[in-house]
Amino acid sequence: MSMEPTPVGGERRFPVTELGPDAASELVALSGTAYPLTAGPDQKPTVGQVAAELADPDVMTLGVREPVAGRPLVAAACVRVNPDDRGVADVARLVVAPGRRRSGLGSLLLRAAEHRLPAQVRELWLHINPADEYSRRLYAQHGYRQAAHYRAAGNQTALLVKPRRRGARRSAQ
Repeated sequence: MSMEPTPVGGERRFPVTELGPDAASELVALSGTAYPLTAGPDQKPTVGQVAAELADPDVMTLGVREPVAGRPLVAAACVRVNPDDRGVADVARLVVAPGRRRSGLGSLLLRAAEHRLPAQVRELWLHINPADEYSRRLYAQHGYRQAAHYRAAGNQTALLVKPRRRGARRSAQ
């Protein structure tokens, strides 16, 4: 889902770039650092699985690198346009390194992803742990509202939905 990068607020300080399959190991490492206890070893994606996800044309993965030598990946967002309903995109992953949380990188990535999605996307979905108050507040600030609450794989899950802002739509390329 390659689109020309268009800057959104905050990108001058922290440029947002589209990540490809070559960034899979960095994304797996970042996810493991950010959420070390969220899944058992058999539930964590492998580098190969993440590389395949990053190569999927329906998936857009954006990243922010530290603005220093070596430029490690410090934040990433993965958004997948639903192949069965091109009007819906699922925010499948939003990860920020622990030392960079509450610095605006998650908000920057959410805005950048919404801005870069194809024009036909009219709604964004994401799934969270309903007990995670920080995530609830972050997503509420970006216009997400709870649409459903359910149990999946033994865990409570909330589906949050956001209608796409008209000004955020890009023309399909």
